[in-house]
Amino acid sequence: MKYIVAYDIVSNKKRRRVANLLKEYNLFRIQKSVFFGKLTKKQLIYLQFDIFRDFNLIDDSILIIPICKEDYDKTVIFGNSFDLKLTDKEIDFLYF
Repeated sequence: MKYIVAYDIVSNKKRRRVANLLKEYNLFRIQKSVFFGKLTKKQLIYLQFDIFRDFNLIDDSILIIPICKEDYDKTVIFGNSFDLKLTDKEIDFLYF
């Protein structure tokens, strides 16, 4: 399934660690604190474990949103602040 992962992390060090971790899971940055990509159920569990190892529940927040194929196909993008290659239907085989 595809996911959007967004975060608000106070510590620069932890924020960099989470961003690098999301890249290791082959998620793509679509905004400064927002990533997108496909994860298996097992990868999602491991990612959650890796993120929350030293997560600060008081100061930080992370949102993981599942996106089904039907909703992904309805995606509309305005502006050019996104990597439009991520929405190219020709590369959908990377996700489904």
